[in-house]
Amino acid sequence: MKDIWASIVIFLQNFEARYGAFIYALFLSFLFIILAVALIRTVRAGRRAGKRVELRERKADPVLRERAAEKLCGMIRFRTLSKEKEQVQALFAYMHGIYPQVFSEAALTIVPEGVLLKINGRGGGKPPVLFCGHLDVAPAGDGWEHEPFAAERVDGKIYGRGACDCKGPVSALFEALESDLKADIRPERDIYVALGLDEELNGRGAERIAAKLREEGLSFDLILDAGGYIAKSHMESRDYPISLIGVGERENYYFRITARASAGHSSLPGTETAVGVLSEAVCRIEAAGKKFRLTPFAERFLKESLPAMSFKERFVAANLPYTRCLLRWAFKKDPEATSMMTSSLVPTQIAGSAAPNMLSGTAECVISAQLQPDEDPKEKFEFIKLLLSDLSVDVEMSDVTGGLKLTPTDSYMYRLLCDTVRERFDGVPCTPYLAGGCSDARHYAGLSDCIIRFSPVVMEKITAFSSHGPNERISEESLGEAVEVYMRLLAKL
Repeated sequence: MKDIWASIVIFLQNFEARYGAFIYALFLSFLFIILAVALIRTVRAGRRAGKRVELRERKADPVLRERAAEKLCGMIRFRTLSKEKEQVQALFAYMHGIYPQVFSEAALTIVPEGVLLKINGRGGGKPPVLFCGHLDVAPAGDGWEHEPFAAERVDGKIYGRGACDCKGPVSALFEALESDLKADIRPERDIYVALGLDEELNGRGAERIAAKLREEGLSFDLILDAGGYIAKSHMESRDYPISLIGVGERENYYFRITARASAGHSSLPGTETAVGVLSEAVCRIEAAGKKFRLTPFAERFLKESLPAMSFKERFVAANLPYTRCLLRWAFKKDPEATSMMTSSLVPTQIAGSAAPNMLSGTAECVISAQLQPDEDPKEKFEFIKLLLSDLSVDVEMSDVTGGLKLTPTDSYMYRLLCDTVRERFDGVPCTPYLAGGCSDARHYAGLSDCIIRFSPVVMEKITAFSSHGPNERISEESLGEAVEVYMRLLAKL
């Protein structure tokens, strides 16, 4: 046996001595060819992507813009947190006064935590269209430079909670309807407007409105909710605007983790505490990181975003699927691209002892999970249980909001919306986009084959990301432009 092994070693040494240089040269040539082909594909992809488009914002009508801004400021001053019913009712009464034509012509249906308006069209026999929005806002939180409910106007921007999410888009829609109805202009179709009053809490109002619409046997050619927006910059490019049209949303689930340990006085702790065990569980979940997955939807998003990419990102995107393993390296710093390819597990709420000197027997944490539409939440549930299997914790899954379909981008209404935006903003490209989870739109599943999450508001990234943070704001010019986009869209319906 030793002789056989020695013969093999001698053969390999002789082979390497005679042909080693040739083989190494062949291997390096092969790598060089692969790299050259990848670089050529990258350069060609950049050329095919075309020139970058400049966002040409034609000034909105100044009278319309000022009127819309004043009304939005009035709406922001109502502190309409989801549980502040008196404030929500007062805001609704205020809207009756500032949009008299809309409310004089609309048939109102009021459900708990929601309002549905119906405005009759000209009667062309086409299916109706449903616009969605909500009047409640997230808690203000800390870190504001301007009073969150004062609606201060500074340097052409309106600051206040709800400016973007979602009083701004709602006021733009109502201003468009008010202007058209006063001019005796109305679309051919019936227009429905659904306003949720608890979207930031659980969306039960939208759920009840949807149930009412199903009872009446209604279906819609288009359901348009907030979600996407017109981005002034996209990915790493500061000069590439794009309309992010939400054709779906990441599905939202909540996992509750309960840690258990001995209760007692803090002067006599045991070997472990419930808070300590829970902290270990949270650290493990956060350390697990995000797994990048290339779905057909994500691949299309990357291909259509090629003009906005840096060379590094374009190299990876142009050579997919062969460069799949490089997705994290290329896109981990871009939140929009990352959200198209990953799911997230984020701790949002935590509770422990009721007193500072007391050891609680339990400590709880809520993990908010946003998953891609094709992901199975049960697999994520099993992953968390396996990750925490050696800890004294219980894991429960609740508040399932899955089962949502992606709107096809070849649908008539998707193309109509994109055409309307391009007309107003001189050819700015549109790309399908996954909005964040938990919108009211999820409750209207089955009422339309075309459910889109998009507000025609021009925003910078930092503005879009501030919708639940401090200094939420909207540009007065963008608000006026949004009114004009809604008016153009209504005219085509």
